[in-house]
Amino acid sequence: MVNVVLFLCDITYACGVTEYEFGEKCCSMCEPGTRVVEHCSENTNTSCAPCSGETFIDTHSNFMKCFPCAVCDPGLNLKIYEACTSTSNTVCGPLDQHFCTEQDRKGSCRKAERHTICKPGQFVKQKGTASTDTICGDCPDKAFSDGLSTYCKPHRDCKSEGLVEQEQYSLYLEKEEDEGSYRDNSGNKISI
Repeated sequence: MVNVVLFLCDITYACGVTEYEFGEKCCSMCEPGTRVVEHCSENTNTSCAPCSGETFIDTHSNFMKCFPCAVCDPGLNLKIYEACTSTSNTVCGPLDQHFCTEQDRKGSCRKAERHTICKPGQFVKQKGTASTDTICGDCPDKAFSDGLSTYCKPHRDCKSEGLVEQEQYSLYLEKEEDEGSYRDNSGNKISI
């Protein structure tokens, strides 16, 4: 008596890095910036077409649809840093005088906030950038700043100059409704 052992094996295809399995074949992926129109067959290679309009694909793929380009929403304080192409998505950045507070995994800004405006009596310790907020520092006693300067100025010392101090003047600002506009204690409008 003879025993026969049968091994049933699935045939697996080892497709290349820029290929994908379709049915029992390895089809060529489409180049970045293009999408699959028709999968390969026994006699034809994959048929690809360019992404059009505001769409892209940034890698070799077997996608049949291109992805829509991101929109940089000014309502989220964003502007276009790099425009969308057929091979890359839009890269958003913060509006001027704003900094990015949230980024996607590829470094495009998703949300931004306005830089802090230093108050009178403070100075700009570190100017804000596209990725960092402004850092304000407090002026020491007997010094002042309008909040826009990168340093504090000493108050004038009238006594050391042989002068009599007639009146101390302190500037205060009231925030107006429109951002970046103030009124001083004399009622003069100051834009920052």
